[in-house]
Amino acid sequence: MNDARFRHGVFALIVASALVLGACGGDSRSYPVDIDDEEFDLPIMQLGEEDMPFEGMVLAVSDAFDNEDWAEIFARQDPFIEPEQRLGQFEAQGRVLGHLALYSWDDPMRNLGKVFQVESHATIYQDAEAASNAISLRACGLLIGDDRPLDPFDVPHVADESAGFFHRRDTGTLGIAVETVVCFRTGRLVHAVVENGLDGTQDVERTIGLAERKLEYVDAAFDGTDPPPPPEET
Repeated sequence: MNDARFRHGVFALIVASALVLGACGGDSRSYPVDIDDEEFDLPIMQLGEEDMPFEGMVLAVSDAFDNEDWAEIFARQDPFIEPEQRLGQFEAQGRVLGHLALYSWDDPMRNLGKVFQVESHATIYQDAEAASNAISLRACGLLIGDDRPLDPFDVPHVADESAGFFHRRDTGTLGIAVETVVCFRTGRLVHAVVENGLDGTQDVERTIGLAERKLEYVDAAFDGTDPPPPPEET
């Protein structure tokens, strides 16, 4: 039997049992927190190429990042904090492991009027409190320094909790770049969708739609069901 399919089956069985035991009425679902780290199949919780807002965006990165990896990448953007110090912060914050699927263009310079990239993140934290703190205090665990100003915007309630914000930075030659972020929590997992583009390309409703689409993948992974079908063309 394929190991990945076996782990997925075990994961779904654990989740189904937890949902039955934890059901308490109402329309909202519960996401269990007592699942072993290795049982979370983060890649299947990510958006696919068929979900991208623009035809022609393709998968450029699909990889897992432990705390040491994430600290090294963070240090390239913020050289004032050593990777070892950042690693200690991640461990103290309860971060365990993250997975990133990043979609981009073959030639971004020919698509300056559209977003450069779309990122789909799924990150495991030690417990639900650490995951919640990542959303409320730490920019959803993204590569954004704690001292960077964020511009929050309203989002609908997604899963256990959700948040949305803009993060702006000056690129110099090209002007202001904007990250439009919508993130949500399922138990001790934090999920984020990020659209990166020049100022003027941001679209909050589009990013919210991607986050809600991502939740379909996440729920399918928790339930052990097939991924959602591709969205219908309009």
